[in-house]
Amino acid sequence: MLDQHLNAETMQRAIACVTRLDRPSAPMSVNRLLDPLDAEKLALLRFTPHRCGHCGAPVNLRVRAVEHSGTTTGRRAYFAHAAGTGNGCPALTSPAIAAASIGAHQFDGRQEGARHRYLKQALMDAACGDSHIDDAMLEVLVTNEGVHRRPDVAMVIDGRMIGFDLQLAPPSRDTIRGRTAFYERSPVLHAWVLDGAQLDQVNLQPFQDLLWRLGGNILAFDEACVARSAALGRLQMKRVSITDSGRDIRAQWSWITWPELANWFGLNPAPTGLADDPISRAFWAHLASPERTDLKLWYYAMAPDLGLPPWKDFVADGLRPVLGALASILSGRVRDGSTRAPHAVRAVVNTSLATDVFDGRHLWVPVFEAALHSGSAAPPVDGNTPRVLARAWAAHDSGEFARRIRDWRPLFTRLIPTLPVP
Repeated sequence: MLDQHLNAETMQRAIACVTRLDRPSAPMSVNRLLDPLDAEKLALLRFTPHRCGHCGAPVNLRVRAVEHSGTTTGRRAYFAHAAGTGNGCPALTSPAIAAASIGAHQFDGRQEGARHRYLKQALMDAACGDSHIDDAMLEVLVTNEGVHRRPDVAMVIDGRMIGFDLQLAPPSRDTIRGRTAFYERSPVLHAWVLDGAQLDQVNLQPFQDLLWRLGGNILAFDEACVARSAALGRLQMKRVSITDSGRDIRAQWSWITWPELANWFGLNPAPTGLADDPISRAFWAHLASPERTDLKLWYYAMAPDLGLPPWKDFVADGLRPVLGALASILSGRVRDGSTRAPHAVRAVVNTSLATDVFDGRHLWVPVFEAALHSGSAAPPVDGNTPRVLARAWAAHDSGEFARRIRDWRPLFTRLIPTLPVP
């Protein structure tokens, strides 16, 4: 049996149902799961492990190319057994190709291509000509917990090292996960950089896997950047964003330079106090989206690499309404994904301190107090808010609050670095 036909509209999927690999779940219809997805949700779902609903073997979510399927939706996707699994399963799928083999084919046996060498050297040279950058080096060894990496270019800016990796070949999901996890646990910041002269590659699924985790935004570098950097004496890069038209993935770009480039890495605290690096921006955007499944899919994809607890704990400890309210307080406008008017911040705060909700969100009242007295855009503590705060304090459990702070402090530190968390 073939696992796909010629076009997305008529594609027949050999594996008709799947289950979640990381927790028990009833079999889910693959058609109902995949068909409604847009390009972003599809890319994020590819990082969530599943099992075959017919034989229980691990499966991977494969995606046909946009140019061949004529759509960016989940109708072009199907599940196939992981390499070396699924023997004897009645749902027969074509053999999987190991990521290492794909990489070998991409590079034709070479460790590094001429284009990659050129861009790497040119990026370092441009950085060395910028007085805002303290230093720039090629392939500095970075070590963290016994693991080693050599970013293509390492720059020191305001005392922080940033590793830049030029990603010219389509990255495997293992590469994306490995690099993200390494740098999240390292004091070295990290930036992915595309070839600015080859932005049509964003239609390839591996690049979509990378970009949608970053909220659809990434840096790029090419000959135009080299020329502009030399002319201005400042490192010039391209800020790239992608959009899903339903039939293709389109890339737009604009120039990015100081201080915007420093802001990109979160070196300059945002006026709101909210972290503004690409991963944090993606989180805040999903949190503020009325489409509740967006944040869940993003969290499933990113949590293991960011070292965060499972989604069920995120929900059980009330982090979605709490972080939404904190973002609303600090930015001065509603950012919790609700349908409230943009100025109704006090209503968001009051709802997020309710004492009769299963997730015990009111236990975060010390953090709310800190935010209400630290944000320049914070609403005045008046109206019904003092009574709500008083009820939350009356029902406070210091032991449970201490447990939550212990588990979630890294998340607060990453997303709201200027907030004085108790």
